Formats: sequence, structure tokens, C-alpha cells
Amino acid sequence: MIARPAVPAKWRTWGVVLAAVIGFAISPATVLFYTLGLFIDPLHSAFGWDRAQVSLAIPIFTGAVALSMPVVGLAIDRLGPRRVLLWSIMLYGGGLSGAFLVDDLNSFYIMFLLLGIGCAGANSITYTRLLTVWFDRNRGKAIGIASSGMGLGMLIMPPIIDHMIGVAGWQWAYCVVGLVVLSLGLPAAGLLIVDTPQEAGLEPEPPAASAALSQAVMLTLRQSMTTRQFWLILTCFVGIAGSTNAIAIHLAPMLLDLGASSAVAAAAVSAFGAAMLAGRLVMGWLVDRFFAPFACAFVFGASTIAIVALAMGLPMGWAIVAAICVGFSAGAEGDVLGFLIGRYFGITHYARIYAVIFMAYLLSVSALPYLLAQIFETVGSYRPGLWMCAALNLMSVACLSAMGPYGSTTRTGKRA
Repeated sequence: MIARPAVPAKWRTWGVVLAAVIGFAISPATVLFYTLGLFIDPLHSAFGWDRAQVSLAIPIFTGAVALSMPVVGLAIDRLGPRRVLLWSIMLYGGGLSGAFLVDDLNSFYIMFLLLGIGCAGANSITYTRLLTVWFDRNRGKAIGIASSGMGLGMLIMPPIIDHMIGVAGWQWAYCVVGLVVLSLGLPAAGLLIVDTPQEAGLEPEPPAASAALSQAVMLTLRQSMTTRQFWLILTCFVGIAGSTNAIAIHLAPMLLDLGASSAVAAAAVSAFGAAMLAGRLVMGWLVDRFFAPFACAFVFGASTIAIVALAMGLPMGWAIVAAICVGFSAGAEGDVLGFLIGRYFGITHYARIYAVIFMAYLLSVSALPYLLAQIFETVGSYRPGLWMCAALNLMSVACLSAMGPYGSTTRTGKRA
């Protein structure tokens, strides 16, 4: 393990946020999930696989992550985020070199299965648990700044990957990304992360006035599952995560079908990432100042309109603009899930509660991109799938609108 150097305690807070920014930038979602569309054509050229076959790697990968979530949540609550992150980053970064062992479709799927198990602890559950313990008054801002790293990663990684694919092939692209993960992730987790403020000699941040009621809520997983809010949050994020991530995965081939070059498609994926970055920063600011479910419902409603516009068949330029709107929404949902769990259920059993909701989230993320690919292969168009995504977005807006105020659950999980 990496030993931490002596650092003045006052710098620890910013070190934790910086480590989380780096972690989100090199997270599995950034490196594996959102960039898979860039590999679809190279894999088709190398092996003859169609879009549905390549996209099936996503449900295999996210299914493996999802099934690992209960164990990861328990490990985070018992061992602390730092140790979980160090092991996961090593397995995840090193596992990307497995691309050189891929010689058929089954070995491609096995690589994604093993990566899903190995990287499970290097996901948002670990970073949001860390930040939820460190921050209260500025929790939304801290999560927003940290998770903006995912948008930053999406802004930087697609052009690098596209260049590496063109110069050295898809296998070297994955290998180089693995080296980036290890060289950035291990020092960030090992040197900058401290599990709690008390461990760094600091007092926890005072609570925000608007969160006073939520401070008394310390629900267990079982108690949380008896509340209406638990199932509304789960349903909301199953819908929004599935729809926005399906569009993100298929954005590059969607634009290629409209006549874009691979460079333009990669630039559009980067623009999607930039919009995610903006969404995370803006939503982090909003949820500290306004009622989070309503603020998020407004953003998700706007992205629903953008998806409807995509489904109606916009020209390429406007399609990119609509996709950027969806990217902003994808960034917003990344902030709000952890924020809502902390506000409605408390932080004592945060990781285990997050793990169960995130497991459902990941199952949706795994199914929808593959379903969208199957719809395309069946009817030769993304339009029916985009209408499905718009309906899921609308369902999420309805769930957020029915949440009720913070502190509306008690220790027993019943309405106060």
C-alpha cells in the first residue's frame, strides 16, 4: 500500500476533492462505457462483429459491477474508501492490458466481465461516500466539483483513444488507457485520500440549515427500503441512467450514420463529456441552494425534450446540439443520486444503501444500450429506441416530483 506523507490538515479537504476529481476522470464509466462507441467500427473491421454483438459487452460489464455492489458497499463501510480504491484501481488499470488476449468474441466478453469485477470499487459509490462524510453544508458543490472529473475525462479521453486506434490499433488504445489509470489513480488514492476528517485532525463540516432535519435520519438499508423515497429514487435513476447512457454509447455510430467522420464523432463524444462536466458543476451548485428533486426534475425535463428532438430526425448539426443537452442531464444525475441518499437516509449506512440503488442503476445501464442496438439491428433506425428513452426520462421526472421534503423519514423508516 502507498504511505501518505505528512501534510498540513487544512489541505486535506482539498486533497480529497482533487483525488475524487482524478478518480472520476479515469473512472470505468469514462474509460470503458462512454468510449465503447469509438471501438465499434474498429472491432467490426477486425472481427466482423455487428453493433449488437459489441454492445453486449456493456451489459456483461455493468452486470458484473452490479452484482459486486453489495460486497463493495459492505467493504467501504467497514474498511473505508481508501483501501477499496487502491485495490480496485490496480485490478482495473492492469486488467485493460487484457485487450491483447482478445482473439474472438467470447474472450472480448470475458475481458469485460473481469474488468467489471475488478473495477467495482473504483466507481462513484466510493467517491460519493467519501465526500458525504467530509462535507455537509457544501456537499452538493463538493460532489459536483469532484464528479465533473468524469466530464473532464470524457473531454480528453475520446480524442486520445481515437488517435491511438488510428495509429496503433484498438488493443494498444486500451493498454495506454490502462497505464493512464494506474499512473494517475494510484497516487491520487494513496497520497491524497483520508477516510474521515477526524483522521486528518479536522472537525466535520457544520450542517446546512436546510439539511437540519436530515441530520437526525440514520436509516439502515432495511429501514430505507420501507420508505416511499427509496423506491422513487431507485425508479428515477433506473430510468434516467438507462436512457442517457444508451444515447451516450450510441452517439458516435448515430452520427456516423448521419455522415460524420470518425474525428467529428469523437469530437461530439468529447462535447457530450464537456456538457456532462457543466451539468455536474451547475447541479452541484443548485442542490446546495434549492430543493434537489425539483431542480433535477427541471433538468431531466429539458433533456426529455432534447431526446424527442433527436427521435424526430434532426440534421447532424442540431443532433449534436441535442446530444449535448442530454450530456448536461447525464452530468446532473451523477451528482444527485449520492446527494439524495445522504439527505433522505443519512450517512451511517450510506454505502450499503447506495450499493443497492446503484446495482439497479447499473442493470438499467447494462440493458438499455444493448436494447437500443437490438432495435437498430431490427428496424435499421435508432428512432423507436429514442422514443423509448424519452418515455423513461419522463418517468424519472414524475418520480422526482413525488419525493417529499428532506427529513420526511425517521429512524424507523416511516413518515414523520
